[in-house]
Amino acid sequence: MKTGAISAARGALFLGAALVPLTVHAQSPAPAGSGHLEEIIVTAQKQAENLQVVPVAVTALSSQAIEDARVTDVRDISALAPGLIVKGQSGSSNLPAMSMRGITTGSTGITVDAGITMYINNVYLGRANGSLFDLAEIERIEVLRGPQGTLFGRNSTGGAINIITKGPRGELAAKVDASISNYAGRRLRARLDTPEWNGFSASLTYLHDEERGSVRNLTPGIEWDFTRRSNGVVQKIASAKTLGMRNVDAVEAAVRFDNGGPFKLDYRFDYTDRDATQAAVQVLGFTEGSGGAAAKAIYDAQPALGGLNIVSTKRLKAVSNDMMSLNTLRVFGHSVTASYAFSDAIEIKNIAAWRGFDENTGGNDIGGGNALKDPAGSGQPYKILATIGGTPQSQRQFTNEFQITARTRVLDVVAGVFYFVENSTGIPSLFNQFSFTAIPNYNPPARPVAYQPLIARNQSHAGFVQGTLHVTDKLDLTAGARITKDSRYYKDVTSAFPNGLAIKRKFKHTDWLATVTYRPTDNIMAYAKVSTGYIAGGIRSAIPFEPEELTSYEIGVKADLLDKRLRINAAAYTSKYKNLQVMLFENGVTFIENAGRANIKGFELEVTAAPVAGVTFGGNLAHTDFEYKEYIQVVNGVRKDVSDSLHPTGRPRWTGQVFGQASTPIEQIGTATFRLDATYQGTSRLTAQGGYASAALNDLVTDKGFWLVNARASLSDIDLGGSKARVSFFVQNLTNKKNLEFAADVGSVIVGFFRQPRTYGLDLSFEF
Repeated sequence: MKTGAISAARGALFLGAALVPLTVHAQSPAPAGSGHLEEIIVTAQKQAENLQVVPVAVTALSSQAIEDARVTDVRDISALAPGLIVKGQSGSSNLPAMSMRGITTGSTGITVDAGITMYINNVYLGRANGSLFDLAEIERIEVLRGPQGTLFGRNSTGGAINIITKGPRGELAAKVDASISNYAGRRLRARLDTPEWNGFSASLTYLHDEERGSVRNLTPGIEWDFTRRSNGVVQKIASAKTLGMRNVDAVEAAVRFDNGGPFKLDYRFDYTDRDATQAAVQVLGFTEGSGGAAAKAIYDAQPALGGLNIVSTKRLKAVSNDMMSLNTLRVFGHSVTASYAFSDAIEIKNIAAWRGFDENTGGNDIGGGNALKDPAGSGQPYKILATIGGTPQSQRQFTNEFQITARTRVLDVVAGVFYFVENSTGIPSLFNQFSFTAIPNYNPPARPVAYQPLIARNQSHAGFVQGTLHVTDKLDLTAGARITKDSRYYKDVTSAFPNGLAIKRKFKHTDWLATVTYRPTDNIMAYAKVSTGYIAGGIRSAIPFEPEELTSYEIGVKADLLDKRLRINAAAYTSKYKNLQVMLFENGVTFIENAGRANIKGFELEVTAAPVAGVTFGGNLAHTDFEYKEYIQVVNGVRKDVSDSLHPTGRPRWTGQVFGQASTPIEQIGTATFRLDATYQGTSRLTAQGGYASAALNDLVTDKGFWLVNARASLSDIDLGGSKARVSFFVQNLTNKKNLEFAADVGSVIVGFFRQPRTYGLDLSFEF
């Protein structure tokens, strides 16, 4: 049920839009097709600076670039920055899996942190679960690559992504964007801005986004009753009609105070209500050995037992995921940013935020579903592997960051303190009893002990400082450090402690940075840097583990050439990764241990050119070489280094993107724009297991290199008598690529899901 707050916001927006006179003109856009590349301002060093003078490997996407590339949620930024991959994963429709500079994320555990940090309006998100929600109007996206431990802190070994939404404009305006697409896609975004009054201005944005889903479920509406198993905590769930669907309502409200004086204040509120189903999980094949042979025999017997035998290495339009139910996510956030400029040289800023989410992942057919029946002939449902997450995972966090910046002719300084506290509850490891392996009875007697939630409480305190000494007009020296203190409290239910086991851990870590920057000309900058980052330690299944640590050595160059018609940014790096937090499985318990080391090296290139007015083209290229030096696994009860046979997953050596865009004015009609994007991902392994004896199985879990192509044609600046309109036709995945996006070896079967097929539609936009 969607909330009344969203319904009220929706009504207010449309009423406000109706009251805006048609004679009000939209804000004038930047001159189109000037033949020069625009200057982009970023906050990669906690202060507003030109992208081209910041000695950080950062990709900044402006609002126009976001619109041109049709970015509508976090997944759409994949490949728009060198080496960045964002995709879905098994277990949750709301949690993105990311990879950047060899660091991957995606754990659904509330006590396990990720190595790529997410920020919304400079507010740190403690859990990635709340980062896949659709967003209001975006002003810019900054993708910082490599460890950002000094200024951005813990959990940024791979980098940081900061999404900035547009604040109030300070003038009366309205904008409506609408889209329709195949698979019953419908998208509407409406925004209303108020005029300034005594320094105050406000904006309200409402978003609705829905899609039917591209795969039909052959077994919809099947109910599973877990009331007795969970002592009433989890009750009934029902399988979904379609897979890959979504239904999103979101609202953002912003208030700004800026009267031209030294004090400025920004308040933002956002709320997202997201219902979705996971991608369709298919059985692709069977593993080697007795487990795979037994599973194959069960599938082969299904036609005679009344079950379904659905095994295919091709993307299917219909599957049977008879326990895959609706995922729900409710995300909210409040933030207040206050700043005071004592002078042009000294400013203080404080960013305080209260955020949280509630997520219910429901049922998950990890083993592919397929409506199997008990091979013993009882007629009961039979599962190779499935899990149930029928109680919400909840998280609440408070963050506060105080900053002071000082800029002089000789020295620039950024310093501050950061505080983070997080309270989370989730499903304890005892709920692994809901995983079915050859257990036909899905509703056994009540559990012998009462349900107790897993509880996690995390706190982090940090102080940081970074200074840049201007040795000459051409040479800068930068040094920085951050001291972080983390504390964790964790209570879990285990078979040995059915009433719960509480553990407390504390960590202290110092990150540092040293950079030399040289500018031979006003438009060319080169830098060399050494920096560190770490992922905080934690607790999994009541077993503690230590932090990961990474040290990176990087050189880079940024250049604006040919009268700012050509921009070339490049970086090369090598990183030492130690104390890898490796997930292990032993005696029925999943836990994490610091059992690995790795070396990572690579380079990144970004090129953008505007040779003539109205034409822009460019792209990026990244090479990542990830090599395990040590990786401990438990093999038959014996700890063994398997780094020689382990495949790094989700880490293609080569990724890239090319794009071209051309605009031309059409007299008395508007401006026609044509854009083509193509992204490339090289060959990568989808499962970490060593080589199979079967070449067919190795091919099955290897994602061959592929291109994805998107196209868009637009007619903008259409004059409607005082208002402006734009109409666009788009096609995503133009060649209808249907390769695997995810695969897993679950012990007896190999399962996976495929990427979204070709999507096409129409975008309409009106500004009043």
